[in-house]
Amino acid sequence: MPGRVPSQRTQWWVAVACVVSLAVLERARLPAVPFVDADFWGYLGPAVHALNEGEFTHIASRQFPYPLFVYGVLRLFDSFSVIPWLQHGIGLLGGGVLLLAWMRIPIPESPTWLPRVRAGAGIFLLAAHLFLMRNIHFEHLIRPEAMSLPLGAVLVLVSVELIRVRTDPERRLRRLGLATATLVTASLLYFLRPQTALVIPAACAFVFAVLVSYRATARELVPPFLVAALLVTFTLWLPERELARDDPMSGKFLSRVLMFWHFDLAADLLEDDLERPEIEEPDAALIRDLLTAYRAELKRHRADERSYPSETFNPDRLYYGNAGRILQDRYADDREGLIAFCMETFKRGLIEHPLGYAHKVWRNLGRFYVVQDSRIYDRRMYHRMPAVLGGAKKSVTTAKEALSKHPTNRAYYEAIMAFPELPAQQPDGRVWFMGFRPVGEILSNGYRLFGNLNFPIQLALLVVICGLPRSRQHPICWIAVALSIYVLSANLTAASVHSLYTVRYIHANVSLVLFAQFAAMLFLLVSATHRPSSEEVDELPG
Repeated sequence: MPGRVPSQRTQWWVAVACVVSLAVLERARLPAVPFVDADFWGYLGPAVHALNEGEFTHIASRQFPYPLFVYGVLRLFDSFSVIPWLQHGIGLLGGGVLLLAWMRIPIPESPTWLPRVRAGAGIFLLAAHLFLMRNIHFEHLIRPEAMSLPLGAVLVLVSVELIRVRTDPERRLRRLGLATATLVTASLLYFLRPQTALVIPAACAFVFAVLVSYRATARELVPPFLVAALLVTFTLWLPERELARDDPMSGKFLSRVLMFWHFDLAADLLEDDLERPEIEEPDAALIRDLLTAYRAELKRHRADERSYPSETFNPDRLYYGNAGRILQDRYADDREGLIAFCMETFKRGLIEHPLGYAHKVWRNLGRFYVVQDSRIYDRRMYHRMPAVLGGAKKSVTTAKEALSKHPTNRAYYEAIMAFPELPAQQPDGRVWFMGFRPVGEILSNGYRLFGNLNFPIQLALLVVICGLPRSRQHPICWIAVALSIYVLSANLTAASVHSLYTVRYIHANVSLVLFAQFAAMLFLLVSATHRPSSEEVDELPG
């Protein structure tokens, strides 16, 4: 007697289990200790100082939530090895949250094959998120991206749920709770990664639009914003402000980045300042030194193809090079003076050359939205273990003294330094996905194709929304537009302050990017196959 054919639901869960199992196996191949990079001390330093001296501090202008998480893990488990595996577990849960949000999207009951397409696409969404090597690398690093990726998935879920209950009169309290959760999640995302600052106003606009679309009164509009503001103020903003007071670097990072990354806008103004008779010699000497470093960088940049293509110079070499050291020496004991000088220089350049600033931002956004230059997904489906371990050893060596005082810290330092030197060619220094180069190359080509489809998909989304007004009735339309605006807001933050040519800023938002692309494709499919009706939605259980 032939065996029973598994139901479609069973087959779907088996596929999910296979994807998750492969993702777990890939993560299990990594070493048992977390990696660090050049920025590690701002995230690990507060925990190390707390273990050494018994006081949690604010270091290098890094906001406190992620360093507090690291300290909490070390305090509870007394082992660095727990950090990466806990972060990997949270990363896997983040993939599950994305899949849950995808399956919670309301879709029409017809055509009947649409739910099956949605279920199959959910498997691809889960695999695309969990198999990205960049995500796995983030999860193994002591960096806030390990937490911001799953938190981005939570933001997606609460936004989808808010859309689901948008017009249900019997779910008023649930609607208000989800609206509050959306605002708080967006705020926490900012405190983990300030590069997502503009996601907060985007979330505020989304919540406002959802509530107003249901003709919400002031009694419904005010509470979510008020409760969210109180929660964020007392749990995030006030503690951050208090801790930052004792951080000598607090405020310096943003002001220096703004000045150096947009120094070309203010260079001619600083040249004019040198002609003013009232300028004092210390200020004149600082300006001359900065301009000298800038001119030298302009000449060097022309022959350096690896520099930022959106700039006429490499801001990194100014920030971390001689110009940065000159500025720091001039204001060594005057944090407020340094911040004031940098912000004033940036503001003057912005006011004098607003179109130049807008052009720089536009070119940066092209890094994400222009097909020929798209780097949306990291296509390197391998670990470069020699480079990663070499960078980790170099980084921890700079903090050897601090890491030697407490047994937990010392054990981590010794574990990193104990790794054998790996050959530069292994071969090519690459450890491919699941150990198979062909599999890694297939996935890499898939991510390349999917990344290149992003711009056409976003353009088609815009055309359908503008050309077919009835399509705006679909809840999927709200979701696709909201996620696309979240992504644009995060990209605009990085492009306005720093540069999207630092691709980490793009890859760290991949939870939002993936879901926005899948939601847009689902919306286009529904628009092509179904004429909307407000009653025709697929109300999934739970």
